[in-house]
Amino acid sequence: LPMSVKTKEELINKLKNDEIKFEKLEIEIEESLLPIYEHEKTIKTTKQKEKENNKYKVSELEWKVEDNNGKIHEIRKLVIHGSRLDELKKKTRERHLQKTEEMLKNLKLNKRDLKSRKEIKQRVDKILKKYNTKEMIEVKIKQKLQKIKKQIGKGRPGPNTKYKEEKRYIFELKVSRNEEVIKEKAILDGIFIMVSNQSKEEWSNERL
Repeated sequence: LPMSVKTKEELINKLKNDEIKFEKLEIEIEESLLPIYEHEKTIKTTKQKEKENNKYKVSELEWKVEDNNGKIHEIRKLVIHGSRLDELKKKTRERHLQKTEEMLKNLKLNKRDLKSRKEIKQRVDKILKKYNTKEMIEVKIKQKLQKIKKQIGKGRPGPNTKYKEEKRYIFELKVSRNEEVIKEKAILDGIFIMVSNQSKEEWSNERL
């Protein structure tokens, strides 16, 4: 079940406040879901690998839904955590963060089409959007005064050459990670929701 922004916020708050209690979940792998040509030994190996590599835990929450006629229906809402999904989310986020930092570091500021604050901001926003790291990476565009000593007149510099000082403003980026946002996003790593209108007797958690 896709999670809306509201659902994510509610889950994060519940997890922060330790309101969701997980129980270990042993997933039953249906043999009927495996390819028909797989023999018994392969099926056992597949089951064993699944158990070893992916650990699940579940918490069942109350969820009541009202239909158009005003009738209340109790739906089973299962919050499930998978260890492999958790690991995948963490690795993907870290990869995106590192790629964002690398791209920002390699920007050639104060040259060509990156000479103004507006141009730089547009490029920065494009990178953050590409890797979906806008909230996790903070970028400040700093303006700095640079002093340049420039020779007066033409010719090769000598002991009597005179210079003048010119000033110009250049831009630089200050990039940092928003650890609070990253930490909050990590709360939902490995979490997904499943719903069912069947009772536990009809369809156990292990078979969902």
